[in-house]
Amino acid sequence: MQIETALQYLQNGDLQQSKVILEQILGQNPDNPNALYWLGIIFYQVKDYNQAIYNISKAIEINSTDQYCFDLGQIFLELNLLNESIHYLRNTLTLNPQKIEAYYCLGEALFKANNFEEAATCFQMFIQVYPDDVDAYFNLGISFLKIKKTQEAIIAFKKAIELDPNAFDFYYNLGIAYLKENNWQETINSFEKAIKLKPDNADMYHLLGVSYLMIGFHDKESEENFEKANYYGYLNWIKNSSKKRIYKLTENPEIKFAIVYFYEGDFQEDKYNRLIEHLEGQTYKNYDVFQGYVEKIDNYSHVCFVEQGDLIPEYALSCLAETIQQNKDLELIYSDEDIYNCERINPYFKPEYSPLLLLSHNYMNSLLCLKINNNLIQELKNTEKIDQKYLYKLVLKLTREKINLLRIPDVLYHRHLENSQKQENSSMKNIVLDEIQERQYNADIVDYKLNNFNLVKFYPETLPKVSIIIPFKDKVNFLKECIKSIEEKTTYKNYEIILVNNRSIEPDTLNYLKTTKYRVLDADIDFNFSKLNNMASDIAEGEYLIFLNNDMTVITSDWIENMLGIAQLSFIGAVGAKLLYPDDTIQHVGIVRSNDEFSHVNKSMNKDCPGYKSVNDIIRESSCITGACIMISKDKFYKIGKFNEELAVVNNDIELCLNLLKSGYYNVYTPHSVLYHHESVSRVNKFNEQMTREKNYLREKWQDFLSNSDPFYNPNLKDCYFCVKTDL
Repeated sequence: MQIETALQYLQNGDLQQSKVILEQILGQNPDNPNALYWLGIIFYQVKDYNQAIYNISKAIEINSTDQYCFDLGQIFLELNLLNESIHYLRNTLTLNPQKIEAYYCLGEALFKANNFEEAATCFQMFIQVYPDDVDAYFNLGISFLKIKKTQEAIIAFKKAIELDPNAFDFYYNLGIAYLKENNWQETINSFEKAIKLKPDNADMYHLLGVSYLMIGFHDKESEENFEKANYYGYLNWIKNSSKKRIYKLTENPEIKFAIVYFYEGDFQEDKYNRLIEHLEGQTYKNYDVFQGYVEKIDNYSHVCFVEQGDLIPEYALSCLAETIQQNKDLELIYSDEDIYNCERINPYFKPEYSPLLLLSHNYMNSLLCLKINNNLIQELKNTEKIDQKYLYKLVLKLTREKINLLRIPDVLYHRHLENSQKQENSSMKNIVLDEIQERQYNADIVDYKLNNFNLVKFYPETLPKVSIIIPFKDKVNFLKECIKSIEEKTTYKNYEIILVNNRSIEPDTLNYLKTTKYRVLDADIDFNFSKLNNMASDIAEGEYLIFLNNDMTVITSDWIENMLGIAQLSFIGAVGAKLLYPDDTIQHVGIVRSNDEFSHVNKSMNKDCPGYKSVNDIIRESSCITGACIMISKDKFYKIGKFNEELAVVNNDIELCLNLLKSGYYNVYTPHSVLYHHESVSRVNKFNEQMTREKNYLREKWQDFLSNSDPFYNPNLKDCYFCVKTDL
């Protein structure tokens, strides 16, 4: 009777009175399993999990029932103690195989423990009894996805959608399953239905953009979705980044900013007053504002520049001051920026210092902060007018020599839409031409469709011999096409071709090798891309090496000149080309590292699409470039130790580029050298396991270097399509 009374109190919500009665029972009989169990339930309800576990465990020791085990298994599951949860849920089903709810809970625990195969079995058992449980179908689908049973996953997600046609996650994961099957049309159908349920989901627009690329919609559909992905993604970024910022420095007598308010045309008092009012909200207070003149900045430590109409966020000066406080030797700091016109849009998330990219446009101008010294004071006092052109000249001049500079990957500048539009229509060509002459580069600027970008083109200083190294095994038709295109298209004459024959056996190939005029190196070794190229480099006569896949076709006749003109610069490591698939979509315009993976930038975009900030069309630095077509001076190649022969199949080009970066060189992509790439016609599935091993090898060897973000990308961007990262 006492137990029933305690349960009555428990049912009525009087936990305290129920607890008192149960403790009285246990005072008389400490081994009463029922009282221990219900006391454990009360402790669970008041979130005293340790006491709950203690009491129910003791009840099970005395009398193990399916209900006791089930409830304890659920408590452990809630606490994410998965091994314990799985143990008691298995015991539940051993004691009572008909307790179907335990299959569902066990499935959840197994899923969390990454035992997806058995989790799927549990959800299937549950569905046999409860065929209309929508969550079970969804969890089953996710489990199948994890074990790569995509067809089974599709069936499960479709059933979940039948039961609940208004669940975003169901359509999203159905789309993911179709994506893994390369069924792009069904992927798009699923994602479009998901977007109708969550029209502001940035990730969905991003995935839709990629999916449209995969089915050949390279222009309107993919670009529109990427634009929406960045629009909604940036709204989320603004919200999430505001929660992460911890810039709290308010004052430091050693750090005093002179903010130069500059303008083109007439001074507009209302815009000036708006900036002054806006600056009053700055966390950091040690600053003064100057209207277009800089005659009295001797007593300041740093100078920043804000154009008329633009604003800086309230945390900007505090962020700068904290950065300077940590590194007092910094001479130049620049940040990310965005555009504002009622709302904040179109962020520019910038790379770290990239000298050749800086010739294409002044990505350092906002927010630009310079350390004041006598040379800078004189420089600023000698100028008649501060404007965007002057700031570009100044930045180019300051970076001619090595300078201690830093990029802050956070938005510290809001450019007004009018200023942005003005900038888009302004050419800085003459400024860059003067700088090219000042630096004694053999380069020019060619016409480009966008005024605000300079399409710089380099030419060789000298005409040294270039060795083109082509490894191959059979597939002689590709090899013939490759060599034919070199012979017919190439305007550079001082080159040699070394054909690296890796155990070809087909008669057509062997006959071709007997008649070719080019040097043939017979490499009777197991396939090892690195070793094949290293062997050829040892006999190469050229000062510069081009490592070229056998499945390439030359498009631009001056492809060698364009690469050589850059490779001859003392600070350049490897140079890569623009590679296209035969359908004129992009295969390679550089490689970025994002989300712990190396990925080809803007893969499958139309060849004429400029991409984010024209990255497809301009010469720029890239952490890595593909080994399918890569030029490097022979001296630098040997200096860094050539290709790593531990990497026989993949990532050999990645490590080559990482070694160059580590040695202080920049790797560069040029859009002026264009070739078709019939990607990986020489590879077969037998290398899959080795590829996995080599990827793991690279990660482990370079883990310290790779723990930092890609210097030529931005930590606020994800994957390889320059989409804004929302999960900061």
